[in-house]
Amino acid sequence: MLNIDAAGTALSTYYLDDPGLFLRDYRDRAGTGDTDGIRHARRELRRLVADTDETTALGQARSRVLNWLACLGWQFPARPATLEEPLSGCDDSGTARAWVLVTPPGQHLDMSPTGRRAGRLRPQRQAEVVVRSGTLPAVLLTNGSELRVIRRDPGLGGEASYLTIDLPGLAALGDDHEWDILWALLRPESFTPDGNGQTLWDALEKASSEAAEAVSEDLSGGIRTAISAVANGALDALRRNGQPLPEPRALFADAMRIAYRLLFVAYAEDRGLLPVGNPAYDSGYSLRTVRDLAADLTLGWEPDGGYLWAALRAQWAMLLDGVDAGDLQIPGFDGGLFDPAKCPILDDPALVVGDTYVRDLVDALCWTQPALSVNHRDQVARRRVNYRELGVEQLGSIYEGLLAFEPQIAVVPMSLARLGGGQGAIVQVTEAGRVPDGAEVLDSYEPGTFYLFEATGQRKGSGSYYTPRQLAHFVVGEPPRSRSSACGSSTRQWDQEGSSSRRFTGSPRHTARPSPAPERTSTTSSTTTSAPPTGASSSSAASTAST
Repeated sequence: MLNIDAAGTALSTYYLDDPGLFLRDYRDRAGTGDTDGIRHARRELRRLVADTDETTALGQARSRVLNWLACLGWQFPARPATLEEPLSGCDDSGTARAWVLVTPPGQHLDMSPTGRRAGRLRPQRQAEVVVRSGTLPAVLLTNGSELRVIRRDPGLGGEASYLTIDLPGLAALGDDHEWDILWALLRPESFTPDGNGQTLWDALEKASSEAAEAVSEDLSGGIRTAISAVANGALDALRRNGQPLPEPRALFADAMRIAYRLLFVAYAEDRGLLPVGNPAYDSGYSLRTVRDLAADLTLGWEPDGGYLWAALRAQWAMLLDGVDAGDLQIPGFDGGLFDPAKCPILDDPALVVGDTYVRDLVDALCWTQPALSVNHRDQVARRRVNYRELGVEQLGSIYEGLLAFEPQIAVVPMSLARLGGGQGAIVQVTEAGRVPDGAEVLDSYEPGTFYLFEATGQRKGSGSYYTPRQLAHFVVGEPPRSRSSACGSSTRQWDQEGSSSRRFTGSPRHTARPSPAPERTSTTSSTTTSAPPTGASSSSAASTAST
C-alpha cells in the first residue's frame, strides 16, 4: 500500500495489504459493500485536499476535516471550548467512539508547535496523553495532510505505534483496496465492541501479532538453513584451495555473524532506516537487489562463482565505514557486527563463498520456508519475509533459539530422523545406517557437511530470554554518539559482543557495547532431544548465558 502505513509493530502492513487476509477474514464487519458511501468519501477527500493548505486557518481546516469524517459515519454533537482541544466523535446512536484532534495545517505531527503556540506538546504526544485516559479507545489525529489512528500511549522510552494515512496521496492515487481498508478502519463501527467486547481494531492487532509470531517461527528455521549454507560454502572454498578446515564452533560463530548481518540489513531496509530507493544504494549495496538476483532462475549461479559474495562484502564494508557521497549519506556502524577482525574465517579476503551457497543463504533469510497446505499434498507459495512486522522480542527469540544447537562436520554419512509424532516425537541425528525402523528421515548429511543438531541441556529452540521492550528503549535512550552524527534517530543497534538479551536494542545511534540490562527469564520445554552422534567431529559444548 502506497498511502497507508503503520509505525511500530502493533499492526501488520502485510496482513492489511493482502486482499486474502484482513478484508476476507472480517468482511462481515468491514462494510466494504457500501460502494456509494466509499465513492462519496473519495469525492469529499479530494475536495478537502484541494481546499486546505498551510495558509488555511485552524477553524476552517477542522470544519473541513469533520465534514469529510461525516462521510464515514461520524457525528460531532458537541464542540470543545477551544480549537486546540480534542472533540469526541460519535456513531449514529450518539455514542462516543473515538477522539478527533485537528492541528493547524502544516504543523508536523512529531514536532512541537512554534510561534504563539510554542511550549505545547507535539501533536503525537498530545494524542498519546489523550488516549491514555482510557475514556475512548483511539484518537484520530490529523493536520489535513496526514491522518494517524493512535490507540495507545507507549510510555517512557516506548516506541510509538499507529496507523498513518497520506491524505493527498490517497486522494490522488488511492486504489480500491486502500479505500476498502480505510472504509473498514475509519468508520465508527470499527471502534464499536462486538458481543465479545472486541472491536475490529482489537481483532486486527491480535491478527498482526500472530502474523509477526509466524514470521519469527519461520525465520527460526530459515536462519539455521542460512548458517549451514554459508558454512558449507566456506568449507567448499577451503577444500578447493587446499587450506585446513576450521573447528565447527569457530565456523558456526562466523556463520552466525554473517546471518545476523543480513538480518540487520533486511530489518533496516524494511523499516526505512537505509536509503532504499536511492539509485546509488539500490544498484550497489541493497540487499533487495541481491535477493532479486539470487531468486532469478534464468541466471546460472555456480558453486565456485563469487559475484553474490562480492556484492555482500561491498555492502558490509559500506555499513562499517559509512558513505558520504552527495545524496547517499549513510553513517558507519562500528559496534562490531561488521568488523572483519571479529569474523576471521569468513571475512578472510582470500575466501570466496560460491554463488550457489550465497543464493541459499539469502533465500533462507528473505523468503518464507517451503510448507505444505492443509491437505499435506500441495506446496504453499513462498512469500517475501517482511522484517517490518518483527519486534525486538521476535528478533531476540530467533537468536535465543540458536543457543540450543551444536555445530558438527560429518565424518560419515549422517541422517536427521524423527521417531514418533506429536508432542512425543524425538528428532535426532544418527549415522545413516543406524536410523531406527519406522523413523522418518528429514535430512541427510554427506561426509564433510556442516550441520546443526539440537543439544540436550541447552536453551531451547523457542527462545524465551529477552529484555522487555520498554526497558530496552529506556536503557538506550541516551547512548554515546557514533562516529557519524548523520545517523538517524531510529537506527537500530545489533551488539554481537553482548549477552543474548542485548543482541538487538533500539538505539538512536550505533554505539559500543552497553551495560548489561536485567533479563526477564522464563522456562520452556522441548520434545526434541538428541545426543552428539558418534560419526561427527565436534568442538566442546556451547556455554549458555547465565540467567
